[in-house]
Parts: sequence; C-alpha cells; structure tokens
Amino acid sequence: MPAQLVFVREANGNRTVKKYQPGDWESKVEDTLSLCRALERASKGQTGWTQEKLEAYWAEGTSDPAILDKVERSWQEHSNQLKNIWDTTSEEQRSLLIRTLFKELEEEWATEFLEVTSGKVSDATGEQGMKGIQKAYLIGFMVGKRWIAKEEATETYLYLGDEIALNIRRVLKGAKSRGTAFASAFACVAAHGIMLALASGE
Repeated sequence: MPAQLVFVREANGNRTVKKYQPGDWESKVEDTLSLCRALERASKGQTGWTQEKLEAYWAEGTSDPAILDKVERSWQEHSNQLKNIWDTTSEEQRSLLIRTLFKELEEEWATEFLEVTSGKVSDATGEQGMKGIQKAYLIGFMVGKRWIAKEEATETYLYLGDEIALNIRRVLKGAKSRGTAFASAFACVAAHGIMLALASGE
C-alpha cells in the first residue's frame, strides 16, 4: 500500500497536514529496527546480566506437578467466569497482551526473541504462543482475585515457558531458547490480568 497524505490549503497558501498513513515499506521500519536491536543484544551474549538473572536463566528443574494440579483445580472451579472474561476481551486488548509478551522478550531476552520470531518457529508455535498468552492473562486474573497464590501462578508461567522453549528447540535446529525467558514474558502478560481483577472490585 502506498503512503497516503491528506492536507488542506489555507487561504494564505500554507498547507497543513491533517492525516498521514504510512506506506507498506514504512510500516516495516520499526520491525526492522527491533530486529537489529535484538541482534545487537544477542551478539553481546549475557554480558551485563546481574548474577540473579544469570542464575534464574540457567536454573535447572521442573514445575511442581502438585502445584500445577492445584492451579488447574481452581481453574476448573472458575472456568465459566474465566471463559467469559476471555470471550469479552477485545481484539485491541488481545493485541496489547501480544505486544507485552514480545516487548519483554525483545528488551530482556534477545535470543528467545530472535528465535520465536523467525519464520519457521513463528508458524509452528503461533497457536501455542497465543494459548500461553491467554492462560497467563487468566492466571493473572486468578491471582488478582486471590483464588491462587502468586507462587502458584509462577509455577504455571514456568510450565508454559518450558513448553514453548522445548517446542522451539524441536522446530529450530540449534535453538537455545530457555523456558525462564518465556516465563518472565508470561508473567508480564499476567500483570494485565491482575489489574483487571483488581479493577473489577468484586
């Protein structure tokens, strides 16, 4: 689509721009800039990371099945309300949740951002990623309602993160994605769910 410019000519001959719609090539500039920034950060590896971030990133372990089961039971108990919340979530809000996840990856976890946005991985994990965003958002809502504890929610973020990182490593040869990075991004998404619950005031 070509760029579109709408302007008015005033009596004195001056032109005032009223509307500017970027063309296709211009709409790609920000995406390209984001990619370049991520490549630069990835090239630096983990230099500059705090010790706490390094330890969390490389920590081994699996989510506690007992805690995941507890969260799932609470989910089922409130399933109708959670379904209604997601069904009434606007496309604009869903887009915000997607942007929140990718913003966290882009700014904090360059390797995972580059891998998950590569064409092959994006096609293979798109549906899984959206389901993860939905789950994280609603888990956040559950935390805001005090149906589950923050620590229990964290186990779910780690589980979701490990699942998507594992899938990326299956799809992309030589991939290095780790679940901790995605867990951090899902926690950012969940923050929107927490705010929704608190705003409801019920």
